[in-house]
Amino acid sequence: MIFPFGLPIEISDATRDLYNFIEKLPAGSNVAINFCAYAGMYPDAQAATRAGLIQLFKKPLNIVLWHSSPDGPMLLDKELKYVNFGSRVYGQDYVFLPYVGGDEATVAAIAENIRGIFSADAKGTPLNDIPLLKNINKAEDFSLILTMANAGIADVAVIRQWTIPHGVPAGAFTISICYPDLIPYWKAGSEVGMTNGLRGGAEYELLVGSPGPGLKQTDVLSLCSLLYVALILIGNVDVLRRFTK
Repeated sequence: MIFPFGLPIEISDATRDLYNFIEKLPAGSNVAINFCAYAGMYPDAQAATRAGLIQLFKKPLNIVLWHSSPDGPMLLDKELKYVNFGSRVYGQDYVFLPYVGGDEATVAAIAENIRGIFSADAKGTPLNDIPLLKNINKAEDFSLILTMANAGIADVAVIRQWTIPHGVPAGAFTISICYPDLIPYWKAGSEVGMTNGLRGGAEYELLVGSPGPGLKQTDVLSLCSLLYVALILIGNVDVLRRFTK
């Protein structure tokens, strides 16, 4: 746990699809993020969320993030410490909007008119005074919408309210409980890809090249499994030795 080895694990197609889609986005693409993390479920999605943010801010993408959970701002601040912003400028390359409730109805309203829900960013700056948002106001202005750390209906809500009516591709860094809900949408092409809880987070850390909480914990699982295999072999060798005397 202290010194992760980053032992190799198989990367699922859904995880790789999400990573590849983001990697192939043209420079200057607008990406919307619904950050919907709740503290109780967050450990299962933390690895994928952190790795996803690291990837997104490495690329020349325009990021508009809002919170649909009251825990979100606190949890996001902790993950941003691991992000290298480089020359990215707040207000020009990325912007963080405040928490807003309302679940799927709000997701639908944001798709129609961002300014109908938000009047200012998380710092209190009016949206019309933020350079990045001069030409951004609705779903069609984005190349991708992501949900991060969902513990409710947000993953499917963006598909219903952004992808199906407005044609915006959707991806998800989600917890294991919500992952099965997305499989039919992914196979149908409505979801570009998604991560599966802690295991998916570890896979994403490998792809991004940034070992973190996911690989730390999968290292523990892998080493425990190797220990079990070793004990089984030792036990069998001992049994064979006794029966061959």
